[in-house]
Amino acid sequence: MIRDNGWVATKHTPEPGRLVLAGSPIGDLADASPHLAEMLSSADIVAAEDTRRLRRLCDRLGVTPAGRVVSYFDGNEAERTPGLVEAMSGGATVVVVTDAGMPSVSDPGYRLVRASLDAGLEVVAVPGPSAALTALAVSGLPVRRFCFEGFPPRKSGERASYLATLAREPRTMVFFEAPHRLGEFLAACVAAFGGGRQGAVCRELTKPHQEVVRGSLTELAQWAQGPVLGEVSVVIGGWQGLDEDAAQDALAAGLAAVRQAVADGATTRAAVAMVAAAQGLRRKTLYDAVVASPRDAAAVEPTADVASVLASHGFADLPPHLPRPVIDSHTHMDSVFEKTGLRPEDNLIAASSVGVTKVVQIGCDVTSSQWAVEFAAANPAVIAAVAVHPNDAARLTAKELDAALGEIDALAGSGSHVRAVGETGLDYYRTRDSAGQAQQRASFADHIAIAAARGLTLAIHDREAHSDILRVLDDAPLRPERVIMHCFSGCMAFARDCVERGYWLSFPGTVTFKGSEDLRDALTVTPLDRLLVETDAPYLTPVPARGRPNASYLVAHTVAFIAEYRGDDLAVLCDALRANAEAAYGGAWGTA
Repeated sequence: MIRDNGWVATKHTPEPGRLVLAGSPIGDLADASPHLAEMLSSADIVAAEDTRRLRRLCDRLGVTPAGRVVSYFDGNEAERTPGLVEAMSGGATVVVVTDAGMPSVSDPGYRLVRASLDAGLEVVAVPGPSAALTALAVSGLPVRRFCFEGFPPRKSGERASYLATLAREPRTMVFFEAPHRLGEFLAACVAAFGGGRQGAVCRELTKPHQEVVRGSLTELAQWAQGPVLGEVSVVIGGWQGLDEDAAQDALAAGLAAVRQAVADGATTRAAVAMVAAAQGLRRKTLYDAVVASPRDAAAVEPTADVASVLASHGFADLPPHLPRPVIDSHTHMDSVFEKTGLRPEDNLIAASSVGVTKVVQIGCDVTSSQWAVEFAAANPAVIAAVAVHPNDAARLTAKELDAALGEIDALAGSGSHVRAVGETGLDYYRTRDSAGQAQQRASFADHIAIAAARGLTLAIHDREAHSDILRVLDDAPLRPERVIMHCFSGCMAFARDCVERGYWLSFPGTVTFKGSEDLRDALTVTPLDRLLVETDAPYLTPVPARGRPNASYLVAHTVAFIAEYRGDDLAVLCDALRANAEAAYGGAWGTA
C-alpha cells in the first residue's frame, strides 16, 4: 500500500502472461487455422524456430506480428528461455512457433514449457496439423494403440541398441527421420525387427508431391537406397508375438546364432545384442539362456583348471591365496560375462580359489537387477543389490524412471538374498547438463527412500558430486542405517566427512594406480572398521593385472596392496574386511 496526501492507493502487480504453443502447417500453408493467425498478430512476443519461415507463414495468412519477433531454436533455447519466462511473468503473451507441427514435440519448446510451469505460468496450445498422426492415419497399419518415438539416435551403435529395446513393442510405432539417413535407419529396422515387419514411409505429407510407400521393412529399405527428398515420417507395425512352440524354436535358434558369433570372434555382449535385435528376441531371455547353457560337454561340471579357463578369456594369472577369506563388496558378474565370456559360475570358482569366498552382485538397471536377484537366489555365496544407475536415470523420461523405480522397489523386497539398493547416486562426470543432474538427484532421493523403507543398505555411486551426495543424504526425511560409498574416489577431507557420518568406504583397484595419491591419502584416514574392498569388475583392474579384464579373484591384489600401504597385518586386514562387508550388508550370508 502507498499513502499519498491522505489517499490510499494500491500498488498493482501486473497479471502474469502466458505461453502459447502454436501448431503450424506441416506442408500446405492453407492448413493454417484462423486461431493461429490471431495469435501471431496479437502476441507480445513471437519466438520462432526460423524467423524467415515465420515471415512466409505470416505473408500467407495476411497478418503482421504486432509484438517483437525473436529466434528460438535448439542452439539458443537455454539462453533465451529465462528472458521469455521473465517477460511472461511481467504480463507478456509469448507464442512459440516452429518450422512445422507442434512446438516441443521433436522440436524446440519443451525447455520453455517446463520453465513456465515451474514459474507458475499458464501454458496453452493452438492445435494444428500433426505429421505423426497424419502418417499414422494414412499408413494402413493398426491405429488403436500406437507410440511416438520421434527421431532415432544418429550413431549406428546407439541406434541399434535403441531399436533393440523396441523389438517386442506391440504398438504401432511412429518415427521421424532425415531423408539422407532414411536408408540406414530402415536397414537398422530390418536388423532389429525382422525384414517381414510391415511399415510405411510417408514423405512430404500435405504437400503437392506427397508420397506414401507401404510394404515390408525389407522392401522399404530397398526402396530407400535411392535418393529421398523432403520431410519423412516412418510408421512401423508392432510386434505380434510368438506362440509357445515357435518361441522355444526361436530361442534355440538365437542361442545357436550367439555361439556362432562368439566363435567368429564377437564378444558375448555384442553377440547377444546383435542376435536379439535381428531375431526379435528379448535380450534378457537370450542372455539367460546363454549363461545357463554349457559351452561344451566339459563345462557342465565345475572347471578343474581355473587358471586355464581364465587365460582362455584373456584374464591375468591367479594372485597368491589370501590367508583369510574376504568378500568382493561390489561386482558386476553379468558384465564380466558379456565382455569376456567368463561364466559367473567360473568367476566364483576363480575367486574362491584365492580366498575371495563371497561377492555382492550389483544391478544398474531393471534388467541387470533382475538377473542379480535371480543369480543370488541360486548361489548362497552371492547377495544382490538393485537400482537404476544415475547415468541411466538421467537418460530416462520421468514416466520411464517412475516405472523403473517401481520395479526396483518390488525387487528390493523379493527376499533375504537382496541386501542393498545400489548402485545409485550422482555422476556429474558423465552427466553434465543441469536437467540430467536434477533428474539424478530426484532418482537418488527415491532410492534412498526405498532403502530406508525396506531396511536395506544403500550403495552409492559418486563421481564429481561429493557435496551434493552428502546434501541429498542429509536432506532425506528417512535415511538408511547402513551406507556404503562404492568405488570411493574422494580426497582425505571427504573421507573424514563420510566416516563421521558412519559410512563405509569401499576401495577398488584404482587405489593401486600410480597417480592415485589422493585416494591413498583417503585410505590412510579410513578406520579399519569402516574399510571395504571391491573390484567393480569388469572395470578398474588393479596393478599388476591392469590392462586385463577384471574379475572378483583379482580383489586379492587390492587387499595385499592395502595391507602393505597401511602397514596392516594381511591376515588381520582380511578378517576385518570380511567382518566389515557382512556388517555393511546387514549380516553374514553363505556358509564359507
